[in-house]
Amino acid sequence: MQYYWLTESFPAVLYVVSRSGNVLMKEPIEDWLAELASEKNVRFQRLFSICEEAFGPCRTKGSHHFFKMPWQGRPQINLQKAKGGKAKSYQVKDVRYALERLLLEFAADDNGGEEE
Repeated sequence: MQYYWLTESFPAVLYVVSRSGNVLMKEPIEDWLAELASEKNVRFQRLFSICEEAFGPCRTKGSHHFFKMPWQGRPQINLQKAKGGKAKSYQVKDVRYALERLLLEFAADDNGGEEE
């Protein structure tokens, strides 16, 4: 899977392209971050679908879903459903952190690795 950052648009848009060349996802990361701002009222299924779109398919072991990150260090996000179909707040924070890092990674790539 390849990630492409579209610089001509605002808000920032991330394209995820499969090996066959199909565009799998095109959605503003800022929309996801805004949606995840309320860490206590996020449905697990929505958090799971955001992770699938942003990070690709997960590995599942029992009730745990592991998403691999596209960078080294802190290599995965672990999701597990809480009571009432809600996502656990610390897992929402982890996903927010990963999405913010995606924004920074792609912004750095656009600037040639230099911050403005």
